[in-house]
Amino acid sequence: MGATLSVTFGQGLKISSVGSASATSIITIHNLPADTSAETVKAILAEFEEDLPPDALRVIPLEESTYATAKLRDVATAKKVIARLDGMHHKDHTLSVKPYQPKGISNVSQSATRVSCTWYSPSKIASITFRDHLAAQRAVTAGQGKRIKGRKIECKLQSAYKSHGRGEISVGNLAVDTTEEDLHRIIPTGFISVFFQRPTYDKSPDEAMVYIVSLLEHKKSEIEGYEIVTKPEASKTKAIIRFKSEASAAILVQNYNGKKQDFLGNSPLFLQPIYTANFKIAPEIRRAVAKELAELESEHKEIARIRVFGGSGINSSHALATVRITGQKKSDVASVTAFVGNLVRGQLCRREAEGTKGDALWDPYFASVTGIRRITQIGHDTQTYIYCDRRKSQLFLFGAEDKRRVASRLLLESLASMEENTHNHPIPGALWRYFMREGLRALQDKFGEEKVGINVVKRCITFNGTPAELEDVRTIVRNTEVKTALSSGDISGECPICFDTAEDSTRFSSCNHVYCLSCLTDYIKSTLDTRKFPISCIGETKGLPCNCNLELSIASSVLSAPEFESILATTFSDYIRRRPSEYAYCPTPNCNTVYSITSDGKVFSCVDCLLDICTSCKVEAHDGITCNDYRCTKHKDEKAQKDYEEWKKQNGVQSCPKCSTDIQKASGCNHITCGNCKAHICWKCLEVFESAGPVYEHMNREHGNIGIDYD
Repeated sequence: MGATLSVTFGQGLKISSVGSASATSIITIHNLPADTSAETVKAILAEFEEDLPPDALRVIPLEESTYATAKLRDVATAKKVIARLDGMHHKDHTLSVKPYQPKGISNVSQSATRVSCTWYSPSKIASITFRDHLAAQRAVTAGQGKRIKGRKIECKLQSAYKSHGRGEISVGNLAVDTTEEDLHRIIPTGFISVFFQRPTYDKSPDEAMVYIVSLLEHKKSEIEGYEIVTKPEASKTKAIIRFKSEASAAILVQNYNGKKQDFLGNSPLFLQPIYTANFKIAPEIRRAVAKELAELESEHKEIARIRVFGGSGINSSHALATVRITGQKKSDVASVTAFVGNLVRGQLCRREAEGTKGDALWDPYFASVTGIRRITQIGHDTQTYIYCDRRKSQLFLFGAEDKRRVASRLLLESLASMEENTHNHPIPGALWRYFMREGLRALQDKFGEEKVGINVVKRCITFNGTPAELEDVRTIVRNTEVKTALSSGDISGECPICFDTAEDSTRFSSCNHVYCLSCLTDYIKSTLDTRKFPISCIGETKGLPCNCNLELSIASSVLSAPEFESILATTFSDYIRRRPSEYAYCPTPNCNTVYSITSDGKVFSCVDCLLDICTSCKVEAHDGITCNDYRCTKHKDEKAQKDYEEWKKQNGVQSCPKCSTDIQKASGCNHITCGNCKAHICWKCLEVFESAGPVYEHMNREHGNIGIDYD
């Protein structure tokens, strides 16, 4: 299963099926001129869709061209654009227009569609005669290694004229337009005469390229363009030819590399494929790893070239940067790409336990407004970048190793502080109605809005503060007197969230309960944190919970487009996380590719970041060893692993039997819900159930109680 998926949503935004998809309304446009702007792309597409909104376009400058993506109104329009524009000539560039293949924030593509084309530039030889052999020897010494018109000349002493006692030298590698005056400036020793031999050939670099392109005969349309990259005075001319496909590039190299060509004066044409890997990274990642990238470039400059461009300007917060690795040996490029990949993919932030590596550090707090604010502050203070991956419930650190360690420690401290000071206080019955109308605002006025919140789903107050402040909140709740008796029954026209007359009312057609527009919007958005799907009505009918599922049409109408897309994405990630035995995310940070888990160790090549993944072990492919051997050797430090297991026992930590996430039970009964895959677990024996009810039946039947001792 790759990065493109077909997902069917039902009522309540519940996913009913997941499959592969082959159609998209997003297109990519490659090989645009280097100075192409968003307005230019919009003008190109105006024939197919007028007034394309700015947020539907993305233009990314590359080294030699520009790359763009455009989200069109529908799949049919995208197909028309591709059929009409693919292969079109635009300002001496041949456009390549294809369907978009989704990629993550940090992704890589590899190709060998460029060919390095080198040949000897035309040159000539000068024969210079001197009065004697000694003068000729002095001339060789004076001229050897010198440059004329940018070229390093080659001086050789010829045999002396026996009859006249004269000396002669030859001066090679001269530019075609070299004159006798040029020679006098380099070789001051007086000479009698100069004779220039005929040039090796008379083609300019551009004229030679016309002949080289003609070698492909019927494959000329496969060439996207070329650039001559050497200076005119260079003794060798080098050009880079860009092809539409690797196959066409390979044909040119295979058939003509090293072959002598008449149009080059019977000298050889040297052709070498250029292997390229491109990483697209967020500008924040570029800034965090800039120093390390520069060190890699210096360390590996002999075998590959690393260049970074884009995503560095003041207004580049939405433009991805490109890290490009190029080289003429595939193995060298692959090696350097691995180093760069480790750097730009970041380090997974983990919980540390007595010097050992624990599970990934995560809490929904990090995805909240307060948590994001704290993450941003830590990144700023430590000169790192911290990426919060809500899909995978993981944090990734970017930057120098010592700075990452400091950032990791601060994140752990922030989470510990939050856990210590955050409390949920349940609000029962009619008191809930009062707090929704008046009490919540009173608490926020007293303690501050950032400290007091409401959880509509759990019907509780969330409070983040000191123990003394928490006790004040509890006292206020206990002493609250509801002056007006309010019925808990169903009241027509009353919003089941705020218990007031619904304003800008929205009605569930399946049950006729009405909600305030703002209340319903906040309730739906709360699922970003609660991950409670399907989304259902929380109203009551004759004292019983309603639980009718929310219609998709209502969700799409009350939410903005970005909010609706965010909810759908959260629903999907929750669906994947609840099925750890069926699906998994690519282990590369920031990569959203999902693949199917297998039992046979089949290797899946991620279509996004190109990482080879073992679909059984759910890690990067372990070439050369079996899955069983890998599992036995993955913990190289046996003592560290043993220490971590001992720490888990001492601190009441067990692994979820369904997804292996570590869980620590602090209090309450033995019914535990895994925060990752949402499995219902009996803490006593770790048996897994589909819902909460059977857990309690099991605990009473098998263990005699639910795990709570009543004094």
